[in-house]
Amino acid sequence: MRWLGIALIVAVTVLGLADTCRAQVPAMKGWELYSWAEGGGWRFALHLGTNRTKSCAEIKNPMAAKNLRELDAALAELARTPAESIIWEPPGAAVLAGACDLAYPPPEIAEPLHRRIRSLGLIELQ
Repeated sequence: MRWLGIALIVAVTVLGLADTCRAQVPAMKGWELYSWAEGGGWRFALHLGTNRTKSCAEIKNPMAAKNLRELDAALAELARTPAESIIWEPPGAAVLAGACDLAYPPPEIAEPLHRRIRSLGLIELQ
């Protein structure tokens, strides 16, 4: 039982340190934001930036898909890291974009989201 307590303390300490380190180092290639219409609303996904085209299944993974409120919380978490960058992937940019039905939301959703990204101090790339 004593070892279990020690293991728990070590795990909490390591996870806390990892979280602290993450909060100080921006993602090497920033973050990619994707959006699409679904079920009468809009869904969003944030993925680590890479040099490869992501598949539709990866982009729209139900575990990664967020509504606007969830996206706002994720952006606020990213804002803890200085100089964190985000690129909102244009719907036609990915090879599979047509098959993925990626789209930008209408201006009444997109513009406040752009303002929120800037207000959090995140760097929005074009």
